[in-house]
Amino acid sequence: MTAPIPRIMLIEDHPDHAFYIKKGLAIRQFEVEWYEDGVTALAAAQANPPDAILLDIMLPGLHGLDLLRELKTDSRTLNIPVIVVTAYATMQVNREKEMALSYGATDFFKKPFNVEDLAKKLREILEA
Repeated sequence: MTAPIPRIMLIEDHPDHAFYIKKGLAIRQFEVEWYEDGVTALAAAQANPPDAILLDIMLPGLHGLDLLRELKTDSRTLNIPVIVVTAYATMQVNREKEMALSYGATDFFKKPFNVEDLAKKLREILEA
């Protein structure tokens, strides 16, 4: 029997970044649902929790770190692995990474990144 295709929620407000990630993960056998803002994504995650979440930090409406806190304090989404992705400048990245991990993020990727590395990390997390 074939294993189900992992369903990944991508929360990213830049269409070009979202396209790159979606396409790269789709060819590696992931189903990716894209959301452009944190408010819509939070409601969707609560209604139908995905297998994992890829979360940008700079989002319209609800900042990514605020969304992460919401996800990690809600019983419906508490156990979903969250990988934070950001394009912040180097000085801010270290601070944002520290905050994201303290809020419960599973891992942290700085843009630009290799989608193959992201796919490997997702598989590692989902198979654990």
